[in-house]
Amino acid sequence: MCDIATLVGRLKDIRWVWSVSGMAPVFVALSATHVETVPGRWTYIIASGPKLSVYTEDDRIEFLEITMDVFLNPHRLQPGEYEQKVEEYFSKYEKAVASAEQILGPPAFDDGWGSEGFPEDQEAVCLAQWNLLNARLMIQQKHEDKELPFRLCVVITPPVSLA
Repeated sequence: MCDIATLVGRLKDIRWVWSVSGMAPVFVALSATHVETVPGRWTYIIASGPKLSVYTEDDRIEFLEITMDVFLNPHRLQPGEYEQKVEEYFSKYEKAVASAEQILGPPAFDDGWGSEGFPEDQEAVCLAQWNLLNARLMIQQKHEDKELPFRLCVVITPPVSLA
């Protein structure tokens, strides 16, 4: 797993412009190398290792997702192993939030799905959100279904007023 504090430190200083034409400084700041384009998504590898996905609609950037850690095929785990993996990824989430908090201060929100104040436009098991100038930076622990991977992600979206 890449160092969350280093990544967050780089992300917090970016001047976020939510258009395709405004993304060049982001790719430079992250030393990102383009690897694939499919309709609605660009994929990059960041110099420090994680995968960056940029989701677009026309000329608008909807959000960026940086996968910091992933565990594939959780459906192959025995029930006890699966529960250990749930606990492991929650622990990784807590450590990532604590690291980001050293750079950004306390999050504006930090709780699980279904909690009061959980961002309506997001899907995650747990989410911590910081409000930056013209962006929301989130650390998310995701696991959408037992057959889908456990993931720890950094997600950057426009502020709610622009979303």
